[in-house]
Amino acid sequence: MRPWIKSALRGPLMAAIVWALVAPVAIAAPIFTSATVSLTSPDLITFGFSVTGTLSDTVTVVPGIEIQPCDDTNIGGSSAGCVTPLLDQEYVDLAPSSITVSLQNGSQTTNQTGYSAGSYYEFTNFVWDVPATIVGLQVFLNNISGVTVGTEATFTSNSVRLLIDTLGIDTAPGNNQSGTVLLQLEARPDNGGGTPTVPEPESLPLLAIGVAALVFARRVSSRR
Repeated sequence: MRPWIKSALRGPLMAAIVWALVAPVAIAAPIFTSATVSLTSPDLITFGFSVTGTLSDTVTVVPGIEIQPCDDTNIGGSSAGCVTPLLDQEYVDLAPSSITVSLQNGSQTTNQTGYSAGSYYEFTNFVWDVPATIVGLQVFLNNISGVTVGTEATFTSNSVRLLIDTLGIDTAPGNNQSGTVLLQLEARPDNGGGTPTVPEPESLPLLAIGVAALVFARRVSSRR
């Protein structure tokens, strides 16, 4: 092969090989499969729902809502006569990396939930698909105001807490409207998320391209 043709091919081929071998591999973020949901409020004692002021359920992440009124969970309450601390439009929905809490305007005089001071949801005992630690939290509000990360929404390495006594439902008092708080968790594998020893599926096509290019380059070089 003419030298100038061989030189022209060598650059792109080597670039393809390098890219295939060193291209970054996307490592999936950890997801959780179950967690413990707790509702703590002085109102639970006042109205006879709990002698300790806390109701808890350990739930598995499934499609749809995990806790809602009268679903026979501890927080949702008994289906017999629909005895529950939750209002009609309130629920907790867990997804693999987020938690949605629906709250309803339960006060006749303000636009708040009606829960007494010191009321909160807490999410603990996360079971991850790989050992992981919570390192960040984002909050997305729908028809709710007064929730910020670090104040009403806080987190530790394996827990998240949402204060529900002072947040506001963006509606007129006593209007029975609801809103949602979406808590988006950011988790990091405990191994630091380093480069895996086995190529991820996304990298295999690139590696194949690199190998093929290397073989072709050798063939080109041998044909003079």
